Amino acid sequence: MCAEGVANRSLGVLRAEQACRELVLRSAALIDAADWAGLAALFSVDAELTRPAGPVINGREAIERAYRERPSERLTAHLICGTLFEEIGPNVARANSRVLLWTADSRSEVGPHGRAASARQFVGSFQDTFVRTSAGWQIGMRRAGFDLHLD
Repeated sequence: MCAEGVANRSLGVLRAEQACRELVLRSAALIDAADWAGLAALFSVDAELTRPAGPVINGREAIERAYRERPSERLTAHLICGTLFEEIGPNVARANSRVLLWTADSRSEVGPHGRAASARQFVGSFQDTFVRTSAGWQIGMRRAGFDLHLD
């Protein structure tokens, strides 16, 4: 989008975009911190989440439970490379974010350069639908998927 296009957008649209972009970044940070309750709180009560190669998970409580069941030794570092909005309305917004995912095992030794990352790296995306609720903007639906990997 050119500078003129940004200048013509309303302050309300820019605020909605910023709030939703914050949800994307915060969700990645909370996953990496293994803060499952904090992560689940970013989703609407009736949210729908699909993780890579996984079933659809319905509802905030089920989302938290699914992440709690993840192996505790799995460490992740999600790098969000850009979020592009396809639609921003008064109560619904849609965006696609590119994700670079690094993983490691917490049982591996920490050296002077940190912990060794797993050999496999992933490039994927979050396709999010955000909804405005009484609590503000929340993630109403997320489709997370992988597009590329490197071994």
